[in-house]
Order: sequence, then C-alpha cells, then structure tokens
Amino acid sequence: MRNVNSGERGQYLPIMALFLVIVIGLAGLALDAGRLYVARAELTRALDSAALAGVIELPDTAAAESRALAYMQDNEPGAAVSFPGSSSDNQFRVNGSRTVTFVFMRLLGFGPMDVNATAAAGFGIIPSDTVLLVDATGSMGASPCNSNDNNAGCPIWEAKQGAKGFAEFFLDSGAPLTKVGYTPYRGCHNPPRTNSGCVGNSMLIDLTGTLSSIETAIDNTTAVGGTGTNTCLGLYKAREMFLGPNAQTAANTLKSVVLLADGDNTYNVAAYSAAQGAPPTDCRPASNYTSSDGDVSTSCLSAQSRERSLDSKTVDLANSLKSMDIEIYIIAFGVCGTVNNSTPTTTYCNGVGNSDHDNTADQRLLKCIATSTANTNDHFYNVPTAGDLPAVFDDIAHAIAFRLIE
Repeated sequence: MRNVNSGERGQYLPIMALFLVIVIGLAGLALDAGRLYVARAELTRALDSAALAGVIELPDTAAAESRALAYMQDNEPGAAVSFPGSSSDNQFRVNGSRTVTFVFMRLLGFGPMDVNATAAAGFGIIPSDTVLLVDATGSMGASPCNSNDNNAGCPIWEAKQGAKGFAEFFLDSGAPLTKVGYTPYRGCHNPPRTNSGCVGNSMLIDLTGTLSSIETAIDNTTAVGGTGTNTCLGLYKAREMFLGPNAQTAANTLKSVVLLADGDNTYNVAAYSAAQGAPPTDCRPASNYTSSDGDVSTSCLSAQSRERSLDSKTVDLANSLKSMDIEIYIIAFGVCGTVNNSTPTTTYCNGVGNSDHDNTADQRLLKCIATSTANTNDHFYNVPTAGDLPAVFDDIAHAIAFRLIE
C-alpha cells in the first residue's frame, strides 16, 4: 500500500527549500539595503560638516576647498570629493561619492554600488534677524578704562568694537535679507523709566538693514551704574523687536540673540517707579521690588533674594524666545567663579533661582539661557579678557551666518 504522507513530505521539501532561499535572499537584500542607507547617511553628515567648514573661508575658494577636503579626509577618507562651484561668493557646494560593497547581493551577481550626496552652505541665502544685547552697567566701564571709556582693554569699548564688527559683517556684505537690532541693558530703559541711569533711546536701534544706524546706537552707548543689572530686561527688549513691525516675516527667517553678560542679576530700586511701572512685570522681582537687594556691588556675592527671582524670570523669558525658534548665544564675560564644563541638563537648570553662591549661580544662569545642543555648551562662549570680545563676536557672526542651504 502506498504511503501517501511520505509522498506529500517529498513534495513539500523542495517547496520549503525554495522558500528558505527566498527568505534568506530577502533578509540579505534588507541587510545590504541597510548598508546603502547607512553609508549615504554617513556621507551626507560628513559633507554637511565639510561644507560648513569650508564656507567660512569664502571668498577664498581655494582655502574653502582645502579645508573641506581636510575634513573629509579625517571623517570619510574613502569618499571621492568634488566641488561643482556656485553662482555666488556666498555659497559653497561639496559633492561626494562612496562605494559600497555588498555581502549577500554579491552572491546573486550584484557588484559594488556608489552612493552620492551633495551639501551646500551659504550666507545671505535665507532671511536673518539678530538682536545684540550688551551689558552697559558700571562694571563695564571699570578699570582699566580711561575717563572716556575708549581705550583698548576697556570692557565697554571692546564690547562696542565687537558689536560694530558683528553688524558690519552682516550689513556691509551685500546680503539684503539680513537685519540686526541692538540694545544695551541695565536695570531700566528710558522711556518708560525717566532716570538718568536708564538706557536711553539713542543707545538702541530696532531691527534694521542700515549699518550706520546700528553704529550710531553703539557709539552712543555708555557704561553707567546706579540702576542695577537686569539681564531679563535685555531679553525683553529683544522679544519686542522680534514681535515688532521691523522683524522679517518669512517662515524660514533665522532668528538669533547674542547676549553679553556676566550672569549677575542685581536689582536696584532706582529702576522702579510706581507711576512709570518699570521694569515690566516679566522682569521685575516677584516680591519686594520696592527695595533694592542688600548689596549691588560687582563683587562675587551670595545670591540675593531679588536676584534669585530675576534669575528665574530670565530663564522663563529665554524659554519663551526659544519657543519662537530663536537661538540664543551667550558671551560670558567677567563671570563670578571658575568656568567649568557643566552642561545645561534639565537637572542642572532646575537649580536656577536657588540660594547658591554667585560663583555657581551666575554661570548656571547663562548656560541655561543659551540654546546649546544637548550635552554641549556650543552656544556659550566664555571670554576671560575684554580684549578677546571682538574676536568672539566675530566667531558668533560666522556661526549664525553660514548655514546649510541644501
């Protein structure tokens, strides 16, 4: 008698073998496709960074290409690189190609395959609004400043030179899509607070593409004490500019704040008037704002009660700006204590407004204001001496100006 089951099993075996070949082939195809995807992603990341590294050398094309090649050699040494050129001195393009050898598909007769990618970086290609905020309190005019605050090494003088260089970089380059605003900050602005120590209108300028207007406001800036330091108020004026009539409205507008500060909020009641209501409630201590902090000197002191409230409000306002897709760059000058490598994690920033001494609190505040990439301080620039300020303003100008455009 014939064994039917045996015959059926004999028929199933070839089918199962074919099925296994198909499954293994599909798995191999998926793995090799994954290799292609990863290779292209790695190549794209390397080209993006190479384009950004090279573009800052423009208009020196040879230097731009040399810098990009050096970057690719360090990060994707097996890639073939070419430079197709561009129609503008403000754009830099890099092409790359990388060969991927298959593992499984090779068994099916497929040879190596090339993956290709292109990156382009440029300046003045998209709209850009930047507001510069400069501490103009008495400490910025301290020693070694002369009586006119216009000598090398004087903090307010060097800050003004840096701000001018920043504005010139953007507005003297023929980039029509770029605007810059500028304001110093102390404990109040006049108006609304009519106090001689407040920042007057002649020292600030709304977002504009006119370089001479920015330079005039910067030249008019003085370093004067008597009303305290309110970093929150500087950010408040920046928000007014970004929401004001001169701000660019294109959806892709790049918005940035550059804030020079020592991180030490000091509240002085001279900034407040019951009739004039200054400073605004967003940047006024939560309580007891009709009295000054116990000591508003420039020493490295324990955090004062109103200072802690201002620190919290400063972070709140910074977060409001960040929610508007505004990047915040911090120039930390004269910060109390030794600058460390702490990065602005959630736990770290939850400490803003506590009772820590200024040698911890001031640095924490500035790092938590900055929009640094996670686990970095890439938007936080510590400046040890006043003479270094112009160079740091220039570095930040390059970081803002040159962006990926493809």
